[in-house]
Amino acid sequence: TEEFIEATEKYFNNNCDFDPTDLFFKLEGHLYPDTYYFTENQTTEDIVNQLVQTMDNVFTEKYMEKAEELRFSKHEVLTIASLIEREAKHNGERAAISGVIHNRLKRDMPLQIDASVIYGTGKGKEHRTTIYQSELDKPGPFNTYTERGLPPGPIASPGKESIEAALYPEKHDYLYYVLSPKEDEHVFNETYDNHLKDRAKYLNRNKN
Repeated sequence: TEEFIEATEKYFNNNCDFDPTDLFFKLEGHLYPDTYYFTENQTTEDIVNQLVQTMDNVFTEKYMEKAEELRFSKHEVLTIASLIEREAKHNGERAAISGVIHNRLKRDMPLQIDASVIYGTGKGKEHRTTIYQSELDKPGPFNTYTERGLPPGPIASPGKESIEAALYPEKHDYLYYVLSPKEDEHVFNETYDNHLKDRAKYLNRNKN
């Protein structure tokens, strides 16, 4: 609601120091997703404070130290975690997807994550699965095809599993992955040629 968004804006202005440029919702990704119980007496500000405090409790000092070791800010870790949250089909592949993201960042390769493009196109209000070539071609801060590096902020609210995966990526040489819908998982590759082969194979299988 508008009142809730205003409360997040107020919290950001009083407590946060990361750059809000290009963010649709300033506390996107900083409010921990969980089941909460509130009383009628609690204000919207109280609710926002509790959601942020829960994230702070999850993002421990150990996590902060690991983030510094990786040379990422907390905001950047949550951004990576949100990409994992949207991309992973099950917990078992979160660390592998994180590894691809880290590998691409190290090589200054575009991340090419559809969910981020969709988030940017819908101004933070869309989480569909269909994407159009015209959207991939249109430059924008959340377009991870036309822009290099991380998007300006999280595209979702990551849970603890995705945050841990962002901080402790699987060590491998994969740079690509393609979804195998019938198996509800991703297939990973080190080379673009093999990626294209798997992509053609799975796309053709899905048409049958």
